[in-house]
Amino acid sequence: MVDRLSFTPLQLVGPWSTHRGFHPGRPGLDVPGRRFRQCLDSSRTWSSLGPTAFLAFFCGLQHRPPRAWSSRRASSRTELLVDADSSSIEEIEQAISLLEAQGHAVKTTIFAEPERRENRNWTEFLLKPNVSFEAVGRYQKADPNDEAIECFMRKLSGRPGLYCMALLTRDTDFIPATLDLQASGTHICVLVCALMHSVSGKYKAAGVKTFTLNAPERRSSRVRAILHDTGDGSVELADPWTSFEQKEKSLEVMKFLEDFGYRDGTGFTIQAAAKFWFANSLGSLVVFPSQLATISLSDLVRSHGTRGWERYSGELAYILPISNKGKKRDTRVLKYGSSAACAVYQGGGPFILKKSADLATQVLKRLGYLDDDLNANLTEALRCFVNAAENKKVLRKFGILPDTMYKGQCMIDHLNTAFCSHITPGTWQMMTSQEALRLEVGTILEKAKILSKADRGCSRNKFFNAMKDFARNRHLPIMKTFNGQAFQIRRDSVKLSPCKRHTIEIEDY
Repeated sequence: MVDRLSFTPLQLVGPWSTHRGFHPGRPGLDVPGRRFRQCLDSSRTWSSLGPTAFLAFFCGLQHRPPRAWSSRRASSRTELLVDADSSSIEEIEQAISLLEAQGHAVKTTIFAEPERRENRNWTEFLLKPNVSFEAVGRYQKADPNDEAIECFMRKLSGRPGLYCMALLTRDTDFIPATLDLQASGTHICVLVCALMHSVSGKYKAAGVKTFTLNAPERRSSRVRAILHDTGDGSVELADPWTSFEQKEKSLEVMKFLEDFGYRDGTGFTIQAAAKFWFANSLGSLVVFPSQLATISLSDLVRSHGTRGWERYSGELAYILPISNKGKKRDTRVLKYGSSAACAVYQGGGPFILKKSADLATQVLKRLGYLDDDLNANLTEALRCFVNAAENKKVLRKFGILPDTMYKGQCMIDHLNTAFCSHITPGTWQMMTSQEALRLEVGTILEKAKILSKADRGCSRNKFFNAMKDFARNRHLPIMKTFNGQAFQIRRDSVKLSPCKRHTIEIEDY
């Protein structure tokens, strides 16, 4: 039984909520929603708001009882905006059904990369009535989808006939924008997958009406990633674990970690929990699924109290290696529980390193981008790392890579800071394995008649030379490392599409 969707009387809120972000080379606060505020026209007059928005705002000021959603005018509508970077078709259909069950006339707008329209399943879905598509190019911005959605929200807020705006998302970047809309009198709610307890909790805490969607049935992880007291880690398969809401324990753990300097009110709790456990030599800790770490820490606090623990020195980097998640496959789901769990398992386990001038170099070696043999060039190792799909996604999202060209030392400094920061979950993509590289690149070399199938198992040096021959024939740059040349060939073989960002380049020292 779904609770009736309704709103409490509107209240004016202050400027943007404080949200700590990341600025390379400059500490302090950043508000990711600032771009939304910049979209607003400060000279906007009441007449431009439209009668519906004006009346909603006036009623909020007078604290009049809110209208029940089902009693709205027949001509009014609810606009559902979907961040399709993280939402599946099943979730969208569930969100539409939830709103329609309350008597809403729902119009759905999907925001995704242009190439999404070429997918057969999405093409069929986009042909449904009252569903439209907004193509969002992949520019050199932290999150172009977020920016497109926020500007669309601003345009909708003053249109006549709009009763409510609903947002389907899996992240908290929209909190400042939703608060600003509420302050201007717009009815707005957020729909979040039931598995995203932290996300839904933050929207609720900010005062945004929030509803949860049923979680997919096959999201129980069979993988455990374990951090050991030596600072190294391991992975293993275990019984399925399905996350559940544990607000009381989460708040208890977050406060405890803040008291000892491991949190500053923001960031990922798993980062703080792993570093606390390691710094206090408490043995092994399961860090994936991360909810298990929260439970372990909560049990520790309740059994041993809050005194005598080591305070955080700010000198640790927590890393959870992952492979490229790739496409969702049933075999991965059956064995590991999900594609994400599979990526963690293939990563081999977490590790913790102490902060140092060569921290980035150590991490690149542990993740397979740098070695003392055919991958000894740091500049090319950096280039491969920052252009790996999952790494680029994290670095862009948290504002660490706003540009497309960096000096080598500048990038090292950025990564040293990022690896120790709590604003990321600590998951970083490993270099593709040598076996996988040989398989993928070897196929390209065979088609070009540079390498025969019988030579697939040749020495690394011979394979490297074959890649260089291919590069010369195609007029590609000749790289100094095996990984760098493989990256160049793979990049060249993939047809440039609107959903792919440009390569981030690293200048030599």
